[in-house]
Amino acid sequence: MNKNNSRFSSRSTGALLSALLVVILALSLCSDADARRKGKESQKNPNTPKAFSQYVLDIADKEYPDLKLSATDSPFLLQWKGEGQISLDNLYKQVRNNKGQPGMRDSVVRFLNVLTDVPPAEEEIKTWEEARARVRPQIFPRDYLKQADLKDKMVFKPLPFSKELMEGYVIDSENAFRYLLKSDLSRWKVSLETIKKAAYENLVSATASTKLSSKQATGEEARGKYLVISVNDGYAAARLLLPAVRNQIEIELGKPCYVAIPNRDCLIAWSYDCNQEKQFENQVIRKFHFQDHPLSPEVYALVNSKIEKKDSIAPREKKPAANEEQD
Repeated sequence: MNKNNSRFSSRSTGALLSALLVVILALSLCSDADARRKGKESQKNPNTPKAFSQYVLDIADKEYPDLKLSATDSPFLLQWKGEGQISLDNLYKQVRNNKGQPGMRDSVVRFLNVLTDVPPAEEEIKTWEEARARVRPQIFPRDYLKQADLKDKMVFKPLPFSKELMEGYVIDSENAFRYLLKSDLSRWKVSLETIKKAAYENLVSATASTKLSSKQATGEEARGKYLVISVNDGYAAARLLLPAVRNQIEIELGKPCYVAIPNRDCLIAWSYDCNQEKQFENQVIRKFHFQDHPLSPEVYALVNSKIEKKDSIAPREKKPAANEEQD
């Protein structure tokens, strides 16, 4: 099964914190060969958050009773198995971007299928030796920390180039990943630096097959180059944390250059001399607002492999830019 979109976590501090921390990757890429029967859900056109939540509940009640999903005061938050909570935010965004029906029911079924695959608490990874090869770094919005007591429980560190983004660490698996908690480090008797070192090494290995090659900007009187990292493993943006990736970006685009991570599954960079920066900036904004797992609409500077604020680079002399947008 391919990875899917949403959040969940492990039992370390109880099922509530567990469910809030799980991330279900790439719903749109999941295959669902066995077509399910068409139900008579109460909402024929669930185009509001409340109606969509009820639409999901109707399907879950009929076909996934073991999940024990129920409504909460928030339309995008469902109670799960009477203990944890599951967010519908990314699922709703995907359905909305796909213009709702048809296909909406299939997306909901894939979402519920993944929830049934969440491993039971007794399968929790108990030793660092078991976890070491599966640890990865991940970038996430600071807003995640507003949920329950995650700020006190979660393993994370601020990113120096952004007030809105944090660096966390996850345990990767075939269908999902979950964020590490401080209780994990205590149980495994390892330090944050040990976790970070292993996480970076693992992502470097996973990135070895990701070819970074720039393209020439196209369009009338276009100048400069750009590159895009868009992979479906859930760590496209997180690759920016790797010095080797930042070095390669500078080799391809020159020093200094610009880089952006509008969402978890996309990294965009372009050269200092590119005269189509406005088109790229507009792409970043759209990918932030209209795609799953948004991170930031900001553009950053990459200077000698260090990520800095965009205004740390002196602006070049402006000339008219071509209007054609890059893919």
